[in-house]
Amino acid sequence: MKNVAYHSGVDDEVCSACYKRELQPRRPCSRCGRVATTSARPDGVNGYCSRCYIRELFVGRCGICRIRKSIAIQHLGKPVCHGCYRREFAARETCSLCNTFALVVARSTRGEPICENCYHSRLQPRERCGRCRQMNVVKARGAHGEPFCPTCYRQTVQTAPCVHCGEVSRVLTRTKGGAPVCSKCYVRHYAVREMCAICGRSDRVKRRLSSGRGVCPTCYVRELAPRPKCAVCGERRPSALRTGSRSVCRACYQRNRAHA
Repeated sequence: MKNVAYHSGVDDEVCSACYKRELQPRRPCSRCGRVATTSARPDGVNGYCSRCYIRELFVGRCGICRIRKSIAIQHLGKPVCHGCYRREFAARETCSLCNTFALVVARSTRGEPICENCYHSRLQPRERCGRCRQMNVVKARGAHGEPFCPTCYRQTVQTAPCVHCGEVSRVLTRTKGGAPVCSKCYVRHYAVREMCAICGRSDRVKRRLSSGRGVCPTCYVRELAPRPKCAVCGERRPSALRTGSRSVCRACYQRNRAHA
């Protein structure tokens, strides 16, 4: 038995999950512009989708990684972000389909655990896309509930002229007024900038140390990025060229070009 969220006026009853999936009205989110069900109206007027509601309102400094992120749970009175929750607290069991000990994202009707890979490849519901008419998983739904597959959602629904550069590309975020912003302009105008823990310059954060301090992209590549073994000289250096599993460092790449 499930909680009844909708009565048709005759004898039909619809549970909360089916009502949200099939019948609940979908409108553009006032924050990101995505057409989805409205989870909340913080100011009583503008509606937030579930993603923006969690990202904008459930935000705090995680008690484990010490980074300011959206909060998943409270553990011993301290907030825990979604990444740390999955890494430290989420249930892990042996998958009933592939026998892999992994994170449990779903369970069968008999309560058997199912890992993320098996759920996405075998069990995730699929519908016929409203644009390409192919059977696929549902990435999003339109204003009238029509399903969109991930490809059509990425190529059509989430594509618009950027408010800064005017280039028609995928929308990464939107301004407070709802104008679309592409990924390049997001990095240029909106990405968070902090003082790098290594070089001390103010730049966007590529990675964070265990202390929570940010590291800029340049210092990450120079100091922290994994360095593969060069297929020519055998030294572990940053890669300038990759061919399959083979990596060539910058010095060997430039030397080979000079002799070519």
